[in-house]
Amino acid sequence: MKIALIWPLGFDANYVLPIALGYLKSNLDNNQHDVKIIDCALNNWSSESKEFQRLISEFQPDVVGVSCWSINYRETVEIANSIKAEN
Repeated sequence: MKIALIWPLGFDANYVLPIALGYLKSNLDNNQHDVKIIDCALNNWSSESKEFQRLISEFQPDVVGVSCWSINYRETVEIANSIKAEN
């Protein structure tokens, strides 16, 4: 199963890191699952960026998890909508 764990744009990469997503990935069986962490904050990718769209299109995840805090709620919804439209 392909799993995409997404850290959306809106977090300040100098202060907040997606450590929780790394913990999730490390606790999944890597022999059964292909897990990719996509750090949009570090790469400065919005849900509309071509790089982000290309990465999702190439990876074709079966399951997507998106981290969300109140400061980036709208971006999280846009990410979910763009992935739903793609898949």
